Amino acid sequence: THMLALDPAKMREVLHRVDELIADYRALDPAAADLLQEDLDQSAEFTLSADAWSQISKSPVTDPVLHHSAAESFADKYVDSIYLYVAVLKANPLLNFKQLLVRKSTWTGFVPNWYSNCARGKPRCNDELIAVDPQGPLSQDAKFLLAAPRNGFAGDVAMHWNADRFLFTGLSDTNTYQIFEHDLATGKTRQVTPDMGPGIDNAEGCYVPDGSTLFISNATMGGIPCISGLSSVGNIFRLEADGQTVRQLTFEQDQDWYPVIQENGRIMYLRWEYIDIAHYYSRILCTMNPDGTNQRALYGSGSYWPNSLFFAKPIPGQSSSFVSVVSGHHGTAREGELYLFNARVGDREADGAMQQFPFSDKKVEPVIMDRLVDDSWPKFAYPYPLNDKYILVSARLTPEDQFSVYLVDTFDNMLKINASPGYHLLEPTPIVKRQTPRQLPDRTITGETQANVF
Repeated sequence: THMLALDPAKMREVLHRVDELIADYRALDPAAADLLQEDLDQSAEFTLSADAWSQISKSPVTDPVLHHSAAESFADKYVDSIYLYVAVLKANPLLNFKQLLVRKSTWTGFVPNWYSNCARGKPRCNDELIAVDPQGPLSQDAKFLLAAPRNGFAGDVAMHWNADRFLFTGLSDTNTYQIFEHDLATGKTRQVTPDMGPGIDNAEGCYVPDGSTLFISNATMGGIPCISGLSSVGNIFRLEADGQTVRQLTFEQDQDWYPVIQENGRIMYLRWEYIDIAHYYSRILCTMNPDGTNQRALYGSGSYWPNSLFFAKPIPGQSSSFVSVVSGHHGTAREGELYLFNARVGDREADGAMQQFPFSDKKVEPVIMDRLVDDSWPKFAYPYPLNDKYILVSARLTPEDQFSVYLVDTFDNMLKINASPGYHLLEPTPIVKRQTPRQLPDRTITGETQANVF
């Protein structure tokens, strides 16, 4: 009875996805015209089996023995088609690298959506940064990279484009958050940002080609107005290549989050400002030069949707496209729905929302609501785009789940890459060289007291 319940239409749908994926993989490399040809041939064979069983199952049973034998054969092919589908998903050429950095933790590190990541608290969560093989088994012996300083948090990972080192946020000897750098060749870790005084926390480091480092700091000692200043405000600062000179780049009343460098050399970051505007809906994705000049909106200015664009990352090779997690204001903290945006198509509301993952057939509607994603599943965090079709991301399917690492794609597939029962796996970051961002000249004039404001 169980075998007869297997649906040949579902099997054909899975095999269609196999064919779709192989065609797309081949498009990534025109020289790979025969890529996964055996898998494609097997897909065609299984499709014929599904067609045959579709006819047999609709016909009167004249020979029970032969009918049962055909059912068993179809069931075997059905299971084989699932294995084929998973194998083809894992054979993605963009996953053809050996080490994927992951943060393993009992704590997500998420704080309310109006908090700075400088104010995320300092629990002893014993974070580890590990490396896994993205094409390896779901549960595997990971390579240990480092344990969090002071047995606390180790995150906000920023891989250098040479893939030989990375920045992360951790606790210093003064129990303040600071930016550290870990050398993958030597295994040594050093503190990058200087201690700037009691209670001053620095987080979310970002490499710049000229040797400077951008980061978020609460050094202004400002407080969030809507909670009577009970938690600090984080703005963007710049540490020069000398490792000592620090300069403030943004001067918001409220938060900046998630600075990341684009290939064109500009910095993309999320700004929250709510002077005389509806602050539930006023987080605007912005860009600026690494010296702090030419700050401008990229997406969401004058919009009520999306409420938040957390963890935004640029698409490789594209200056206007990015992936981001859309979340609300109150309610769910940081995690949310995963979208692809193109600011050239539109930069307000849902005008530039190209797709929600994994729901390509769903029209993106700009729903105006405070607790925007409380009841939306699956939930995502920390996307890392391999291109505009394939995204590595931390995800959980239900409220009971821990975060695991998935590969999601524009064809609505979700492949679990790695999981660790009892732990969250967060911030998937390939240890792979990528294009060096353009180095933009410093446009600031030391000592100048006037500027043009546009």
